[in-house]
Amino acid sequence: MSTLISALLDAIFGSLAEATGLSERLRQLLGRDPERLALGAALTQALTDVANEFPGRDLRYFTELLPQFAGPLLARYLQPAASPPTADELTHLWLNHLTIDSAIIYRQEFAAFATHFLNRLAFHLDNQEPLQWIVQARRQRSNEDGIQRMAVAAEKGAAGVEALQQEFENLAASLEAALQANGHSTIYTGGGAYIDGNVRAQNFAGRDLTIKNYFVQGLPRLVIDYSSRIQDFLLEYLGSKRKRVPFGGRQQQLAELDAWLDDPTAPPYYLMSAEAGRGKSALVCRWLAQLTTRSDLEVIFVPISIRFETATQDVVFAALAARLARFYEIESDEHPTASLTAEQWKGVCQSYLRRDPPNGKPLVVIIDGLDEATGWTPGRGL
Repeated sequence: MSTLISALLDAIFGSLAEATGLSERLRQLLGRDPERLALGAALTQALTDVANEFPGRDLRYFTELLPQFAGPLLARYLQPAASPPTADELTHLWLNHLTIDSAIIYRQEFAAFATHFLNRLAFHLDNQEPLQWIVQARRQRSNEDGIQRMAVAAEKGAAGVEALQQEFENLAASLEAALQANGHSTIYTGGGAYIDGNVRAQNFAGRDLTIKNYFVQGLPRLVIDYSSRIQDFLLEYLGSKRKRVPFGGRQQQLAELDAWLDDPTAPPYYLMSAEAGRGKSALVCRWLAQLTTRSDLEVIFVPISIRFETATQDVVFAALAARLARFYEIESDEHPTASLTAEQWKGVCQSYLRRDPPNGKPLVVIIDGLDEATGWTPGRGL
């Protein structure tokens, strides 16, 4: 485990070498042995705290990914003028290293890990003597000369390197023991299974279960359950562990969708149109899957598809109403489960959409395939 922390330290100090706004002298001061060992001790303590806070969870994967992407983010702790990293930033970086299915499953779990890790890391950094000059410089917003004076004074009073090295090794052993106690699991990344071992069903699942649990929640409460139709649609475009579906070359379109969504001045509706067979459904499915990794919004998806038997307005509005009811946390005795007409289901949908989101998060409703509507014409009322 000390090797892993050393790799993380290399990534952090490597990022400092490329950071803007730091003088060469300050880079040298930050790279001294006491500061490096103190940061290693704080990182190790923070990861141990996370392992103890979430017993029964395998944190080895999350820990071993840190050196690959977290160097620039965590290096901000050592830059007096930089803002500290946030849990949302760290969560986003973690999720980018997972396949879409795993990212959906672990979004909330990763956010909890990231929040606790950064909180504990800030605490332990504040209590590392060799790093006190950085903490003081950040709080006092000192200039370059003041920071260097603090660093020189701290060096005179710092503990010996040998003592710091021994503390670091002891903490690394404690972290290894904490991770071993939590066992191993299998997590699927872009490169396949990362850790093979005892899989606990309450913690880990595959893509099929993800689609069933996330995108079709609420549908089984209808008289006719449309879950399997929407599941099959999503599996067709997102693929599964048994059937991989290639996708690429659409970053510009994905970026345009993200830009519209994140622009507070943009219209509330976005219409995507193109000739049949140009990959609109594939693009929409990939985008909605990416959106589910964001903790600042909620997503509902209903496809209009002749092939998957979701093209009639009865199916579309019933499915949308059931998903909205699930989002607004409507109890079963309040949500109509009887067979209603399409117009009645539409009215139910409109009633829900007039309400403010229950958790304050924006709701993104994605309807795919308007051109496949059968027996009806989607209008302004949609």
